[in-house]
Amino acid sequence: MIMDATSRIKDVLTVTTRFIELLTEENNALRGKRPEDVAGLVEDKAAVSRAYETLVSGLAKEPEALKAAAPALRDRMRALGEILQSLMDENVRLLTAAIDVSRRVLHIAAEAAKQNQPGPTTYSAMGTMAGGGGASRSAVPMSVNHSL
Repeated sequence: MIMDATSRIKDVLTVTTRFIELLTEENNALRGKRPEDVAGLVEDKAAVSRAYETLVSGLAKEPEALKAAAPALRDRMRALGEILQSLMDENVRLLTAAIDVSRRVLHIAAEAAKQNQPGPTTYSAMGTMAGGGGASRSAVPMSVNHSL
């Protein structure tokens, strides 16, 4: 029983350490505005988070196994868990900020595109452009193919 608990906690420590490494790398990429680096971590992060969740939920279902492990291992697991939680909190803040910035940029681009759409334009009796909207109020050069 003690060997099993020790082995399981060591597995949790290994996965937690890898999760910490990934989140540290992702947070640094988010702070450095390197979305391509963030995208490269998605699969590893998903796999490690699933492994972490599976291992921790297994230990939570058997508190006796956790109590049977050496106090040093439990303390190490607790310390890594606190580091991991801190990194996850930071990751949420950084991802939320990055998503917000992306949404604002897309909104600005969409508004600019709307403003640059020409509206209906007609010609006045003098042959000049009249009415209509659009960003470009000046006449656009045009040629006519008279052979048609």
